[in-house]
Amino acid sequence: MPLELPNLDDRTYEDLVAEALRLIPNYAPEWTNYNPSDPGITLIEMFAYLTEMLLYRQNRITDDNLRTFLRLLNGPDWVAEQNQDLGQEIQDAVLNLRDEYRAVTAEDYETLSQEKFNIWLVQMQQEEKADKLLEKSLKDRCKEWWDTTNLEVKEENLPSKVSQKIKRAYCVPQRYLGAGREEEKKQSKPNYVSVLILPDKDSDSANQLGPQPTTLLRDALQGYLQQRSILTTRLSVVGPTYTPISVEILVARRSDVLTETVSNGIVKAMQQFLDPENWPFGRDVHVSEVYELLEKIDGIDYLTDVLLVSECQPEDQHCLATDTIWNDQGEPIGLRLYDHYLPVNRLKLSQIVIAPSANLLAVQLTIKVRAASGANLDLLKREIKSQTRAFFHPLYPTIHELNPLGVTDIKIEVTDNQTIKLSSLQLVDSQYLETNSLELNLATIITGIAQVTSIQLSSDRSQEGGWLLIKAGEVIDLRSLVEVNSAITG
Repeated sequence: MPLELPNLDDRTYEDLVAEALRLIPNYAPEWTNYNPSDPGITLIEMFAYLTEMLLYRQNRITDDNLRTFLRLLNGPDWVAEQNQDLGQEIQDAVLNLRDEYRAVTAEDYETLSQEKFNIWLVQMQQEEKADKLLEKSLKDRCKEWWDTTNLEVKEENLPSKVSQKIKRAYCVPQRYLGAGREEEKKQSKPNYVSVLILPDKDSDSANQLGPQPTTLLRDALQGYLQQRSILTTRLSVVGPTYTPISVEILVARRSDVLTETVSNGIVKAMQQFLDPENWPFGRDVHVSEVYELLEKIDGIDYLTDVLLVSECQPEDQHCLATDTIWNDQGEPIGLRLYDHYLPVNRLKLSQIVIAPSANLLAVQLTIKVRAASGANLDLLKREIKSQTRAFFHPLYPTIHELNPLGVTDIKIEVTDNQTIKLSSLQLVDSQYLETNSLELNLATIITGIAQVTSIQLSSDRSQEGGWLLIKAGEVIDLRSLVEVNSAITG
């Protein structure tokens, strides 16, 4: 594409005169006579005339500039020869630059990657014929071959390793995605162009999260594109990196809908949502999108907690866990998918907690801490929220240890203004007795907390003394607010 030159001659004579008149009060407030007969106005008009000529000359590319550009392109020892007509060569170069089979822009690489091109399975070589054959000397060793044309091979008859079709292609300019280390793939690399190709699914995908292009396909496509690339382009053709994504979901359902119906709807919706074949390269996954998607499922009253998790299993190939996106309140709001990442759904039924709306009890938890010297306040806030969420969430072992069968009431209280305590209760003679308990002391498990200044619990089920009662069968809907103050200095 041609370079767009800036227009330096963008002001007319009238514009220059008008601008000068507007500036007079700033520099000479006592000057109030702006009539054309005033000598100062005459000088302004003269300077505007000269400035307009300078702008016109500045906007032109002179012969001296052209000679300077040529010297930069060809080196200091190059001498221009006269009487050489390059008009036809220049015209051909300009016209062919935007040829439909020329790769210049990122869109060109994506388009050409999905063009059909031939790949040799076996290079056929014709042996030279002898001038004369003696039939008697050859006896039975001579076989008769009839003249025929080359075998016609249709596309559907090609072996799968060669005829592997490209479903999608995506070009990433100034990136080298063929690098060995992940840090290098994310760095800007001038003159590099990487083409990501997603082939159709095949049978050779054992222990893989998704299809990968064969080496034969990558090499053939790279050679095909390299012939159509600009001379200085360094090209790399690679397959995608798959990122498994699972979701921890806490759902409040309507009482007239079965739990199985809701869970099946969630699994189906997430499979369609996190589809690598249709997911745009480089597009992040946001929690808000999951909320919007699942709230449309019939039977869901509302969602109380959604957490996106990215983890690779040891048997996964071409897999890489991705980074979490956090907001200012220390809450995870999504997963970062880089240009060469594609998501794969790993949601399991065991990660979905579904309870009737009447069985969810909202609990407000407010925590204030003072950070230690040198601690990162944002990281500290994230760690506090993660620890408290795991302590109360029904998917994590804390609640199951206290109430494995789900038939015991639970007491929540704050002791010494420092520790959150969960206790299982047993009703004996109209009185609650604590039978087992677990504690969460943030200052002892999180590095960076100098002091926990206050912890407050509130709910519709608050009892005298400030503790909360969670009845058997109820699920805690935790709403946490964390305030982290800087360390005291001096």
